[in-house]
Amino acid sequence: MLPQRKNSLRLKNHDYNRCGLYFITICIHEKKPYLSIVPVGATHESPAPLLTKAGTIVDNLITALPSRFNLRVDKYVIMPNHVHILFRISD
Repeated sequence: MLPQRKNSLRLKNHDYNRCGLYFITICIHEKKPYLSIVPVGATHESPAPLLTKAGTIVDNLITALPSRFNLRVDKYVIMPNHVHILFRISD
């Protein structure tokens, strides 16, 4: 069972259905590296993570979000144990 937060990270009077730019992070339980593998030995640039089967499923779900909801995914990155998503809700 996941521990419950004592305080909410949400703004008390903010309507999260409103238009705007949102950034979320989703973490894997116990920080297990299920989503991708980051190759070592890259030179001057950050290496792109290699997606696992679970990471590929997450990638497909993220890219399908605009067809299911009124939003646009601006950027996202799938790391070994978490996902960052920057998305925009518009009219």
